[in-house]
Amino acid sequence: MRPGAAASFPAGATAASPAYAAAMRIVSTLAAALAVLASAPAQKPAKPRTLDTVLAAFAAQVDALYADGKSPTREQESELRTRQLQELESFAQHEAEGEDRWSALAMLAGMCAESRQKPRAQKALAALDVDAVPFAAAIRGAEVAASIDDAAAKGSLIARAEAKAATIEQRMDLARALMTSLREVAKGEAIADREIAAAKDDEAKAYARWLRCNAMREREDLPENSYYEALEALVESLPATRWGGIAKDRCAASKFQLGAACFPFRATTLAGAEFASEALRGKALALLFCDTTDPSSVATLRALADRRAKAKDDLAVLIVAIDTDCATATRSAKDFGEALQFACDGRGMDAELALRFHVETAPTVILLDRKGAIAGLNLHSETRESQQELDEALARALAK
Repeated sequence: MRPGAAASFPAGATAASPAYAAAMRIVSTLAAALAVLASAPAQKPAKPRTLDTVLAAFAAQVDALYADGKSPTREQESELRTRQLQELESFAQHEAEGEDRWSALAMLAGMCAESRQKPRAQKALAALDVDAVPFAAAIRGAEVAASIDDAAAKGSLIARAEAKAATIEQRMDLARALMTSLREVAKGEAIADREIAAAKDDEAKAYARWLRCNAMREREDLPENSYYEALEALVESLPATRWGGIAKDRCAASKFQLGAACFPFRATTLAGAEFASEALRGKALALLFCDTTDPSSVATLRALADRRAKAKDDLAVLIVAIDTDCATATRSAKDFGEALQFACDGRGMDAELALRFHVETAPTVILLDRKGAIAGLNLHSETRESQQELDEALARALAK
């Protein structure tokens, strides 16, 4: 019975009759139920999914497929990819809003092209609104169009990326794509030349040249060592700049081998203290580059914490968190206490020390001995074999 409605009773019922009493019990029960419903908080509608949440779910599905050292069959991998393609397609068509829609379509086109589903990739590209697609999705779409020989879509998406590129990083990223996957080297070189020429001072020029060096890494039309030669040229011409210094250390790190001297370095910890490698002579030093939200990184972090507890003050540990949100690194720092020092600048893999040490995967451990020489490289603790390698390197680092 709706609120405020008059009660209706069986014909002939009186206040003293059993029918009347039964009807009143029904009325009382309905009134109580309506009161409960009226006092209950309104059910909040579920938040619409974003592309980030969809991709996070995809990553979790892949992790589950390979969890605990499992080796899935090709059929299992193919089945997961098929399901993810269908889900991404449905998300792009029915759920995604704003830029998420265009980014999802560009990603869908790429996945279809990689799966050799050219008509499906073409359909996804055709659904893109070229005037609305964001910069990164425009480049990705152009790369897909190039891979399936869709010249018209490639041209329009490159033009969109050129018009959308607002920062030097975006313009140099476009130059990189043009010089590599888009196969328009001269056009990419012209963009890079303009950026370097437009630099207003040595620092800006060094940064533009650094970005150009990065664009060269993937080029197959250049000799194998061209990237490092370009870095060395940057060091030689602009040695006093920040990016000249980073290039110098990166070149040195590319030649690291056991027993070689490590360049001195500094960092500011999350606690605000200065961490200087030269001040730690006489102690072994472990550098862990990790993502504090990643289970494998956290496992290596715990392994280092255990070994630090055994070695005590003979071992210094600096955790370089490559998190893009320093709040997560700060929480981890509190969990592990003062024995481990944490640094995080929120730049992800572009963190200062990650650039200098040429680190591009996480977790990665680099060990220095008491004299500051390399005792271990590219270490982690995800398998029994890797744990043994870590312990052997620690023994070298701690040896007196």
